[in-house]
This record gives sequence, structure tokens and C-alpha cells, in this order.
Amino acid sequence: MNKYCLPKCALALIFAALIPCSAGAVVFSSSDNSFTIDLPSSWQKNDSSDSVLSLKRDDVTMKIVRIKGCGDNDCLAKEVNKELESVKAQKFNILENTYTGDIVKRTEFSTGDPLYSFNFSAASVDFTSAYFLADGKAYNVGIKGLPYVEADLVLSFISPAAKETDESAGAFRSDDTQVSDIKGGNFDLEVGDDKNSSGAPSHAKRHHHKINFPFVIVCAYILVLLGTLSAKFFMRKKEEEENSNPRSYYPVNGSRLYGSPDLFLKLYDNQGNNYVATSGRWGNIFIGSGALLFILFTVGKILLSSLKNHGFFKIHMILTNTLFSLSSLCTVFGALIFMAGCLINLLFAYKFFIYDKNGYTLYKCIQKGFHFLREDYVVFDVKSAVVFRLKRDRFQLLRNWVIYNSQGTIAVIRETGKRRAIFRMLFGHLFGFLRSAYVIEGRLDSKGTLVSKPCITSSFKAELDKPQAIDARITLISSAIIFMRDRDKWHPWVN
Repeated sequence: MNKYCLPKCALALIFAALIPCSAGAVVFSSSDNSFTIDLPSSWQKNDSSDSVLSLKRDDVTMKIVRIKGCGDNDCLAKEVNKELESVKAQKFNILENTYTGDIVKRTEFSTGDPLYSFNFSAASVDFTSAYFLADGKAYNVGIKGLPYVEADLVLSFISPAAKETDESAGAFRSDDTQVSDIKGGNFDLEVGDDKNSSGAPSHAKRHHHKINFPFVIVCAYILVLLGTLSAKFFMRKKEEEENSNPRSYYPVNGSRLYGSPDLFLKLYDNQGNNYVATSGRWGNIFIGSGALLFILFTVGKILLSSLKNHGFFKIHMILTNTLFSLSSLCTVFGALIFMAGCLINLLFAYKFFIYDKNGYTLYKCIQKGFHFLREDYVVFDVKSAVVFRLKRDRFQLLRNWVIYNSQGTIAVIRETGKRRAIFRMLFGHLFGFLRSAYVIEGRLDSKGTLVSKPCITSSFKAELDKPQAIDARITLISSAIIFMRDRDKWHPWVN
């Protein structure tokens, strides 16, 4: 970097800002029609017999000449190195990348053709030398009197002609295309950096269709969602009305309240007692949003690259690089958010709170310790006395919970329906069709159920044939913890 860097950068920024909105842009074509270059009307064509295109603007000149006998990347690289050695021998001030120390910059046009360039100066005059391929031909660009940032921008406006196809041979007419094998008159083409940028279909591609399995899976999933949503509207199942003992606290019920980053459940029993259960889920929100950012921008970058390489649309090199840079930045940002969520879940135990209808804390539940194969929870009352404990087995197809205290096991709550669990992992709960259901086995040989109600929103009911066997508050708190910890997702998910 030298003392002229700041004025040059300022000039280049002004130039870059004016070019996209300039109404007087002119397209200059080479004499052999192998490439074009879009520049503002301040540039003018200059007559020259030894070049395919010569341009000027005030004191700035640009001349492009064809390199005869050269038409591939290896030859072009040799020409670049040859001139670079010549410039070094003449003791010119060569510009290097401050961070990497590189001198020669390499980019590609939308056609996949390479562009090499480097910058140097002498007696306060800036020079830029560039080499590129277009239509299987090699060219050298010499720019004098233009700041290096602006010169790099001008070079990016060069547009090589789209590669032609030969339908009779079924192959691209390009130097990057090689016939690797001939068997029975069928050509197996091996394409290098040129990936059919012109968008013209080749004979080989017309006969070798590849199935896009991710696309098929996504479409199938969307069809299943639409089908189940329609079935939900037209085949609504009415909840059966059951006659409960008016003196019993059973059945106990719960339903989810929406509208907060925290998870809220409204709880009530058969005697009209109302409670609210909450669970913080910031760690899961970070994990979900981070994963979504990472996946979306990774897929977007792949899709943008695929569309560009197949010639569906043409984007300027600067805009392309900007979009790729932003996508990479957002991808990294998503990964960091994801890791932050994992760290939050690791450092802070799951916490569940039960409040009465006036907002006072009645019970709180925290996770104790860490075990690879299970999760242990302890429920305290307002006086910090242990009311009961819960244990959840990990890595099970069917969820399994055990409620116990110092006297022994109070109840075992097991999920039912293997097929339902498998399909829920693959498709989500499908608007309530695949929500979880449990059986309760309690003290005194009591039996009961803990099931999701037939609705789209999260809602459950717990019943017991011997209400005296298990305190209804224990069943209500345990049910709330189970449904907050093991939430059925609307998307594929493995607990």
C-alpha cells in the first residue's frame, strides 16, 4: 500500500457506484466476436491494427490482444508467469495482497473461463496486466493509468461469448471438454471447469437424467402435510364425553398456551383447580434458529452456484462474489448460534415451574446431574422439600418415564405405538394424527392413560382407574413435565 491508496479507493468506489445506474453504458465487442465488455459512455473505441479491442478514456488506455498458439489454462498460466518475471526484472513496484502475499489474482467468468491479473506501478503511473480465455482463445489485457481497484472492476465487466454446441457430435466445442472414452459410437464426455454455462443441452445429458432425491423427499413431505391437513379439516374426530366421578380430581388436563419464547401449559383438574406450568427454551430456540440459518444459506449458496453454472441467469461477478460472501458469513453465524444453544442446554439444567392461578410458585423441577443413558429430575415444593422424582430413559424408540420417591416407585408411564413413534420421527405429528400416547401403571395395580387430545394444538388428558392410588397433583405435574420435555414436533425429529 502507498500514499496514493486512499484517493484510488475513493475513486474506485465512486466508479463502482456510478456504473450500475449509468444510463450511457456502452457494450464494446472484440473484432473476432469472442467477448464483449460493458463500460460507461466515457470510454471510447480506439483504432488499433495490432489488437482485437482498444479503448481509451481521457489519459487511460486499455488494449486487448490475442495470444496466438495459446488456448488452454496451462498455456495461459505460463504467459502470466512470463510477463510477471519480465516486470520483476524491470524493477517495477508490484502490488501484493497484504494478507496472503499473493501477486496474481485468479477469478472466473460466468462461463467458467479463467481470468488472471496483477497490478504494478512505475513513476506514479498504475498498470494492470490481465490474461483470460474466451471461446477457446487466449487474450492479454494491458491497462495504463487506471487505479488498481477500478481496473479490477473493469476486468470483471468482460463477458466471454457463450460456448457453442455441435448437436451432430453431441459434445461441447470447448477446449475444456475432452473425449475420455469412445464405446460403440457413444461419447462419454468429461467436462472440466466448463459446466455447460451457456445452458445449451448436450447429447450426453439428455440421455443421463439424475434423480434429485432431496427434492423428491421434500415434495413427498409437502404432499403428506397437505393430505393430513385436508383430512384434519374434513374428518374431525369428536372427543368422547366421559362421565367422571364428581368427587374425584381425575381426569387432569393440560393445554399449551402460545405467544412466548417460554413454554406455557394451562393445567386443571376435575375439581376446578387451575395451574400454570412453564419451561424456558432459549437453548432450543438458539439451536433451531442456528441450524435453520446454516441449512438455508448453505442450500442457497449451492442453489445459486448450480443455477449460475447451468446458465439459468447471468449475474455480474461482483454481485456473485458479494452474495457468496454474505451466504458464507450467515452460514458461519448460524453455526455459532447453534453452538451457543448447545452450550446453554449443557450449562443450564432443564427447569420447570408450576404456579397457582394467582402466579405464586407451588413447585419447581430441576435436572440433577448428567447421565448418558437417562435423565433425572427432582420436584421441590415452596419449602424446598422433595415431593417426588422422575427418571427418563434416553435413546429409546418409545418414551419411558418412572415416577418415584423415597418409599419406592409411584408409577411408570410408557409410550404406546411403535409405528406411530417411527412415523412421527419421519414426518412430525402431522397436525395431531401422530401425537404421543402413554399408559400409566401405578401403585395398587392401578391403570391409566395419558393421551393427547385429537387437536392440532398440544393438549392432553390423564385418567386413572383408582384415583386413590396416585395423588392427582403428582400425575398433573408429571404429565406437564413429560409434555414439556418431550414435545411432539411439527417437523421430523428424533428425541
